[in-house]
Amino acid sequence: ALAAAKDGQTVRVLANTTMTTGRVDGVSVTLDLNGCTVQVDNRAFNVISGGRLTLDDTVGGGLLKVNKVGSTLSLGIVTGSKGSVVMKGGTLEVPEYGIYTTKDDTDAYVFLQGGTIKADYGICALGNGTEHSAKVEISGGEIQAGIFGFSTNGSEGIGGVDFVMTGGTITSTAEDAPALYLPAFYSTATITGGTITGGTGIEITCGRAYRVGKRQISGIGPLESSPNGSGSTSSGAGIAIAQHATKQPINVTISGNAKISGTYALHESNPQKNDPEAIEQVKIAVTGGALETNAPDASQAIYSEDCTGFVKGGTSNTELPGAVLADDSAMLVNEEGSVSVVSEADAVAGAGAFVEKDGKKVYYTTPAAAENANPGATEDIKVYAVEVNGQKFATLEEGIAAAKNGGTVTL
Repeated sequence: ALAAAKDGQTVRVLANTTMTTGRVDGVSVTLDLNGCTVQVDNRAFNVISGGRLTLDDTVGGGLLKVNKVGSTLSLGIVTGSKGSVVMKGGTLEVPEYGIYTTKDDTDAYVFLQGGTIKADYGICALGNGTEHSAKVEISGGEIQAGIFGFSTNGSEGIGGVDFVMTGGTITSTAEDAPALYLPAFYSTATITGGTITGGTGIEITCGRAYRVGKRQISGIGPLESSPNGSGSTSSGAGIAIAQHATKQPINVTISGNAKISGTYALHESNPQKNDPEAIEQVKIAVTGGALETNAPDASQAIYSEDCTGFVKGGTSNTELPGAVLADDSAMLVNEEGSVSVVSEADAVAGAGAFVEKDGKKVYYTTPAAAENANPGATEDIKVYAVEVNGQKFATLEEGIAAAKNGGTVTL
């Protein structure tokens, strides 16, 4: 049936069946599972020479199942030489790699719109080492992974993968593995929707531009950061940033309504003990989002071993280290302990008290908020006693000294 299908045609499965490895060469073909099960040993499809395979299931309950036989690697759909895959429905079940774009591929493209991928490695995209040589989009559907939900590869001569996620769900069931593992040279990721859950939500060890906006990312494993010259190094964080032994640049931006949680919501470390010159290439900017620790009694929402002055906005459920705050940014803490990072001027305007910590002022909406956050340290709390022309002061003497001729000092 596949051999007979012309460009643009659909192959509809009418009954449960088996197949040998299929080939989509230079044409666009849709496989409609039609509620049926198709089984194949070791590899389901090769999509090559600009061909496109669309996997669909118009009835529901359809399954494309790859069985591992012997020591041969089990692969679902493999692309090469401008091949592409679009998944709209059905379940793709593979012991090892669900969808795999090879390193010799140019303009490889994978688009997950619906359906479910069940595999140890849901989607793996290598790229050929040049920018934008492979692209993976996820707008819907689900990846259920035993190890990595989506991954690239950090070897030299590989990379240039663009990842875009606007919806869908990616889950890794391994508590010591990230749902998204991003170690590739010259690669980017833009994540504005969907849900990502794993031992670590996202681990970033290399790449030019990673942007996280409106979406939910969770790391549910125990916290760990240890050297690994050829693989993942971290677990337990919502987003882990750990420069790899390749010492490549990393640029991460968190903004908008992103919701990120883990033992640390954001954890930057240097497990490979790279030199300072290499670490200088790690750039982080947090301008929005809700970053929360799920262990507030044991850790903070953000930890950074190397980077400073990168948090300009967003919220958290713990106070942050003063070193991570950008210049002219400050924390404003309410009576429930919720923290907002705002400009210093806005923090003062909304504050009723402050405490000096690590050379910076932490502002509290009320004296009670300061007492809640600093039990047993009431002597450190400075309550704003007076206001003069919009400026607040802790003592009446400071207020009087600041008042100009004809001014008013308000208690």
